[in-house]
Amino acid sequence: DVLIFKNPDEILNQFIEPAMHIHISATIGRPNALINSLARVFKNQNPEFTISTVAFHSTAHVLALKKLMKKAITGFLGDNYPKPAPNRLYMNVLNNQPFEVELWSLLSFIQRLMAGAQHLPYYVTKSLVNSDLFWDKLNKSVFQIPDPNNPKENLTLVSALNPDYTFVHGVCADENGNIVLPQPMGEGNWGALAATKGVIATVEKFVPAEKIPPEYIHIPGVCVRAVCEAPFGAHPQSLRVPL
Repeated sequence: DVLIFKNPDEILNQFIEPAMHIHISATIGRPNALINSLARVFKNQNPEFTISTVAFHSTAHVLALKKLMKKAITGFLGDNYPKPAPNRLYMNVLNNQPFEVELWSLLSFIQRLMAGAQHLPYYVTKSLVNSDLFWDKLNKSVFQIPDPNNPKENLTLVSALNPDYTFVHGVCADENGNIVLPQPMGEGNWGALAATKGVIATVEKFVPAEKIPPEYIHIPGVCVRAVCEAPFGAHPQSLRVPL
């Protein structure tokens, strides 16, 4: 059953341990209240988390500033406001300083989550072919096998990505843990469904179960371990309400 808490710090104190792999979901409203909570709860502890998210920017910089990461799995590290630009925090990441970085294209990153959510070992892609990212990952997380339908071609497989927990910020949730995500959904619910231990979520508010039409439920309560209210929990990102 989903557990309901008073604040995100209580959730992370109970569920998160050092060296875990945490995925930060990428919808229009990032789970920034949970990111800030992670920095508070594990300050000065050097927890060596593996953090995956499609992009490190804005509030996510606190993860680097507080030295919470051993490894980042992502496709972008920098700033996106007022325009996409580098950030000095990450000027040496290609030399694994201040943490190891594993770079992916946006499509292949989401495809890895899709494989993980569907309990598949790999996902077939053409995203990385003929790119530097492809050769960097060959025989590690990217594989090629002969195409049975075309002997002259190969199929490219990317390995599944399965974090321990996925952080999510939703518009609302009911007492059963069913969550409505803001629009547009970005990576959607793939990261949430790929988590092996479940979803940790904040939401703008709780509502009665009968108030959420089934078609608006993006993350079912069976996938959610813990949730709490955190008004403006996506700030400074926006949050659009579909209801």
